[in-house]
Amino acid sequence: MGALLLAPLLAEGIARLQLGPGEALPPIFAAAPDGRVRLAPGATALARFPGVPPHRLEIDDRGLRAPAPAAPRWRVAGDSLAFGLGVDGRSALAAQLTDRGLAAATAAVPGDSLAQALATADDQLAAGLGVAGVLVLPNPADDPLQQRDPRAAARVVVAGRPLAAASPRLLRRLARSPLARSRLLSQLSRGVQALALRARAPDARADPEATAAALQALGDQIRAFAADHPATVVRAAWLPPPTVPPADAARWQAALSAGLAGLPCRDLGPALAPASGAPSFLSDRIHLSPTGHARAAADLAPWLAGALP
Repeated sequence: MGALLLAPLLAEGIARLQLGPGEALPPIFAAAPDGRVRLAPGATALARFPGVPPHRLEIDDRGLRAPAPAAPRWRVAGDSLAFGLGVDGRSALAAQLTDRGLAAATAAVPGDSLAQALATADDQLAAGLGVAGVLVLPNPADDPLQQRDPRAAARVVVAGRPLAAASPRLLRRLARSPLARSRLLSQLSRGVQALALRARAPDARADPEATAAALQALGDQIRAFAADHPATVVRAAWLPPPTVPPADAARWQAALSAGLAGLPCRDLGPALAPASGAPSFLSDRIHLSPTGHARAAADLAPWLAGALP
């Protein structure tokens, strides 16, 4: 019996030693009235992304990732790319743009589909918060999968954590229990949900043509959002995945541009691929490092500077 109790405790100790304190996605979320996931106003928690020092995630009373300016003119819309998963708030894109004079903020929710991200931006525009411009960051790693199967983006909030809507009852009970703080179970839970997503929607690289078609549809969504908000300046930015062959990345960018049908879109590829210096991406090769966010902001700031009236 003693060995049975010792084994999980030892495994948890090893996980905490290797992974460090905090979670990649700690309980900083709440359910919106329509069931979507949103950032919980006033939430704060310690976060830890693989290969990155622990940092605090802070959400201000408006539901924006802190730090955010008192009167932001730009909203950065998207999922974990726009949120800045894996970096502290001051290193994330919105704060970097603010430092360059653009007064930007984000209420982006990691794991959101593009449709959900645009719905969040729509809510903020409807609230009359003084937003004059929206910068949309499609995620070429996840958004095409969710476009092909919207069920992949369906989630519920349990004890401040977003879980897949199809999560088994046992996983939901664990999320409500003290075991939710377990580093080992946290990693296992994330792995199970990632596997479920990949099972419903194959990896983008496995079917480049279907991914291109999904990206064109995503461009259509952004263009339709812009048409619905004629008084708002809408721009998009393309972050080519570093793990995708250049020919496929170019085809996907062209597909997105076809859907945008003339809506301005900035290619961040050259800015994120310098010949030397610190890497632009974190170890997962999807999310931007602090250096990547700084490079993206430096490239976007002059492009966006003259966009607003």
